[in-house]
Amino acid sequence: MNGDRTGMPGTIEAAGLTSGRLGLQDADTGARTVVVTASHCVGPKERRFLYGGVGTALCIEALQDIVGKNICQIAVQFVAPTPVGSELRLEIVRTSGRGFVQAAVEGRVGDRLVLAALASLGTVPDGIATPNPEPAPDVPPPEASPLIVPHFEAHEDAHSRMELRHVQGRFGIFSKHEQSPDGHVQVWMRAADGPLHVTHLAMVADFVPSISGDTLGYRSGGSSLDNVFRYLGPIETEWVLADMAIRRISRGVAHSSVDIWDQQGRLVAMGGQSHVVRSMAPAAKAG
Repeated sequence: MNGDRTGMPGTIEAAGLTSGRLGLQDADTGARTVVVTASHCVGPKERRFLYGGVGTALCIEALQDIVGKNICQIAVQFVAPTPVGSELRLEIVRTSGRGFVQAAVEGRVGDRLVLAALASLGTVPDGIATPNPEPAPDVPPPEASPLIVPHFEAHEDAHSRMELRHVQGRFGIFSKHEQSPDGHVQVWMRAADGPLHVTHLAMVADFVPSISGDTLGYRSGGSSLDNVFRYLGPIETEWVLADMAIRRISRGVAHSSVDIWDQQGRLVAMGGQSHVVRSMAPAAKAG
């Protein structure tokens, strides 16, 4: 490992940046490990694999713990699936910088590379700040929004980490809601197991493949190729509103964005990704 900041003590912002209770264990200097369980995963019960949002969250938690600074931005590339039961090792392979630290992370199962990430960590406590770039979406509060159950076994997989409430559009392959009138799917989300923190927001930012059916008008999902997450903060709210949109689908790949707002109408995080779209529409009958 190169650089001089890995393992150095630092101050982690108290609100929203504490442990995400994701099961990370110390491995050695500059590395953490986790055994991938069903609650880290998505996919059919017989072939579950690490959910990309949890993979991003694990990278953030490992980075903040080892580097000792707040996450600012992270871009994760998903190289190969990580099946349930695997032991995932996350190692910081390079760092540079002092005020802001640039770090590279590799995730491996044995010798096999399954994810790679580049991240920036750090803040300027008294730095320049601007108000929200635009008003937050005007939507009903979470208490007035119906519960979303993504699928029958959602209580066992990564969906169990969040409570989801429907605002607009189709979320999930089994959604029977009307398509969004403007291409934006909006869902309230809160942590199911305690206070909301930055790792939950990273999971929210990777939910965009779940709105593929809203864009196409029929059952569809997808597999994430990458996940880019930007943290603005601070987290001082129980619920966040994810405003998700697929900008375009081209050559079988969807390109999307998500804005994450708190209950006070502040933009607290942003994300974007590309995912391979998979149609689940019934085949047309011959004749």
